[in-house]
Amino acid sequence: MGLLSLLLVLVLQTVHQSCRAQSDLVFRVGAVIGMVGQCTEINDAHLGYQMFANMLDNPDTSLFVEDAAGARRRIRFNYTRYNDDCEGKKHEALIGTLVNKDRVHFLFGSTPVFAFSESVLANDAKRLLYHCCVGPDSVYEMDMKYIYGIQASNTKYSEGAAKSMALAGNVKNLFIFYLDDNVFTHTTCENAIEYSLSVVHQLNEEFHIERVVKYKSADAAADPQFYPSLVDQAMSIGADAILGCDFKEPGFQVAKAVADRDYYLKALWLTVAPAYEDFADTLGPDASEHVLTPVQWHPATKFADPYFGTATDYSERYNRAYGLIPSYVSAGASAAGYSLTMAIQDAFRRCTFPEQGVDADSLLFTAGLLQCEQVVGERGTGYERVMRSLVKQQINTFFGEIALNSFRRNVALSPITAQIQSGVLQATLPIEVANKALVMPKPPPKDEDSGAEKIGTLHKDAFITVVVVVVGSFLILCLAVLLTLGRSRQQSRMLERMLVISPDDLLIINHPVRLCDGSYECGKAMHRNTLVALEPLTEVKQKEMELNAKLSRSKSYKHSSRNGSSVTIVKDSDPRMAFKEDRTRTRSTELGISNQPLDVPHTAYPQDDLEAPALIIQGPVSEGVEDLQLQPSKPSTSAANGAAALQGPPQATALQPRSKVNFNLGNTHSEDLDPYLQHPLRVSTSNAHFNLQGLEAPQLTRAQILRLVWRSKCLQHPSVLPVSGIMWSLPSVP
Repeated sequence: MGLLSLLLVLVLQTVHQSCRAQSDLVFRVGAVIGMVGQCTEINDAHLGYQMFANMLDNPDTSLFVEDAAGARRRIRFNYTRYNDDCEGKKHEALIGTLVNKDRVHFLFGSTPVFAFSESVLANDAKRLLYHCCVGPDSVYEMDMKYIYGIQASNTKYSEGAAKSMALAGNVKNLFIFYLDDNVFTHTTCENAIEYSLSVVHQLNEEFHIERVVKYKSADAAADPQFYPSLVDQAMSIGADAILGCDFKEPGFQVAKAVADRDYYLKALWLTVAPAYEDFADTLGPDASEHVLTPVQWHPATKFADPYFGTATDYSERYNRAYGLIPSYVSAGASAAGYSLTMAIQDAFRRCTFPEQGVDADSLLFTAGLLQCEQVVGERGTGYERVMRSLVKQQINTFFGEIALNSFRRNVALSPITAQIQSGVLQATLPIEVANKALVMPKPPPKDEDSGAEKIGTLHKDAFITVVVVVVGSFLILCLAVLLTLGRSRQQSRMLERMLVISPDDLLIINHPVRLCDGSYECGKAMHRNTLVALEPLTEVKQKEMELNAKLSRSKSYKHSSRNGSSVTIVKDSDPRMAFKEDRTRTRSTELGISNQPLDVPHTAYPQDDLEAPALIIQGPVSEGVEDLQLQPSKPSTSAANGAAALQGPPQATALQPRSKVNFNLGNTHSEDLDPYLQHPLRVSTSNAHFNLQGLEAPQLTRAQILRLVWRSKCLQHPSVLPVSGIMWSLPSVP
């Protein structure tokens, strides 16, 4: 039983393979692609061809030929690749091997270096050669029947960049170099020169080509410093842009030489090299950033087709297969394979396949095998039908639109100007396919003066920095001033609340008592649960005069408020002060203050102390002190009257309340006092008469008085003035 089952499986597999062999159309395709020198980039073409062939082998991504009867045949590519080591003779020999030994049906193109030779060989062998990566028109203008090309013409490579240099970059002096013995580099830069002179110069008359250097491969190989010397030539003529046509390694050297010399260029345009994925990583941002290069395709373009999907889809598939980002070379190779397959599909759409005996060879080369609708001009073999289908083809692909002209090269595709930005190659021109805006001119280095915008003698950024610092400092200063003023006002209000005492807050225990010797014993009162002393103002005056008997004079200022209260400040060279506040009669009555004058003999005072009359400050203590004016009091007309003036306050009347507040300052040095208290008084006396004519009294503001009182208060001993540091002085008592 087991043996029978095994035989059945073998039979079924044989039948399946036979059916598959009959249903699949396997086309033999091949390419000769090198990997070194000028052929380095073409290895990407091999990867593009191989990826498409693998996709055709995948059942999930298969493509079919469907005949008029609805029969379907699967299309497959048997892809063969040979490496020519970028040698011309070897390349030609391997093309012969593909044609004669491998008997390929179709050839895929390789590098422009061997484009002419392999085109001639393929055309002579009557094998369709589809170029993926050859742009020069001269190859197609030979009008060889079997030669096709998918790339746009390289003559248009520099057009977008050159116009941008002249219009947006303000480039005036252009330096051009190119490899003269290569058809791609030669034709690319020759057309750039012609376009610049005929078109770009008309757009900007200041734009001109300063120098053109052309050379051969042998010249560059003989001198290791050949490409850096090209940069030196550009610097010597003051070129502000370089346009170069060569391959990978020369492009790397030129970009590095520009960066090493710290030479600022508004634009650097190079063929081939910047399109390599390792260009930015190898050279770094100083050499690679904002370098321009022409490409045929970019992963960010908005092209798509039913098979590959979008350009982004293709890029992701390629990356999964090889771990690389596809270049325009690999994308062009895959697109060429897809375009050929579409031509095969279309060629046999109106034909009927025989039920058996149909393979790729018979389909392409056996005349009369197929029964097709008779269309004028479509007779011939299947191979000829494929060629005609390809010529008429007009399709959209992930690579872009494909439409061939009479020379069988794609004319529907426009080349893309790409630029490295932040280490990544971005599509910038034309605008309809761009994913980033073109940066033109290249921004100058930060330490480069050329092209930097200035305001006055400063760069724009430096000027902005200075403005910000100055304005910021000014705002901070204003804030500090506001905070200081606010704090000062707050302290002033605090001092006022602490230093201004209302008589309502005093509870009189006993009044001052006059002793036999004429002195007084302090009275007592309670001020907010604190025992304070009540001392007559005349007693304070007497003690101060006794302490300062050796001093030549003293100054007395009397301040009278607008509401009837007054404060007397007594000042000697020893900075002590006493403030006397007269309150209203109702206040005096409530405190039980006597209205009788104190009897102080004038002999108790030194005569010198009588030379300074009292000064009156108009205004109350608790408010409006800022506006007080110091005015001299009227002097007595006789010595007796002068002595009587010191015997205490005048007898109180119904309109003269006599309550007083005494702030006793401790001993301080004269230099600690505010200078406005050092105002000199010039007083002349004659028979105890005071001549105060022309006397100018100093003015004290409320804040100044409070500062002096606060200074005095802070110097008091707690045991003497336990809470407020203030002693109340009452008028004379009997």
